Amino acid sequence: MNKALYSKINEKGQITIPYGIRSKMGLAQGSRVELLNKGGYIVIRPLNKSITDLKGFLPKPSITLSCEEMDKIIQDVK
Repeated sequence: MNKALYSKINEKGQITIPYGIRSKMGLAQGSRVELLNKGGYIVIRPLNKSITDLKGFLPKPSITLSCEEMDKIIQDVK
């Protein structure tokens, strides 16, 4: 179970995301987040994930093709 962390809203309506959460989510100064109103609570979702975070998102292909082979397939489809 996750330990609850708390933050106060300052006079400008800003909050500080605790270091442990920022670190775990890879958030740094300038990171963009999306705020979602979920009827009684707020969800904060990071928007600027790195392309390297997509590693492993798709399964490895069963075969590998060279650039030339891919170009030929593309030309054949046109």
